[in-house]
Amino acid sequence: MSSVTGTRPSQAFLEILGRALIDVEFRDKLFLEPGAMGRQHCLSAEETVMLEALDRSTLESAAERLTERSEFAIGPGRWQGSRRKD
Repeated sequence: MSSVTGTRPSQAFLEILGRALIDVEFRDKLFLEPGAMGRQHCLSAEETVMLEALDRSTLESAAERLTERSEFAIGPGRWQGSRRKD
């Protein structure tokens, strides 16, 4: 929820965060040019500011925890980004 307006984030904003958690290259692009990413995905000005304010180390830690949990649930060595190895 946005702290300024009290509205929920857009689907596009949530998709950007979700993809940034699982896609290292996308995450790198996000932190390289967050404003351009916001415009490219038609985010509101407020959401673009929130992208610009993201803390990289916090997002990287969350991505690492997500990968660890996924490997635990799926099995060691079976988690590869957003794909399972069969």
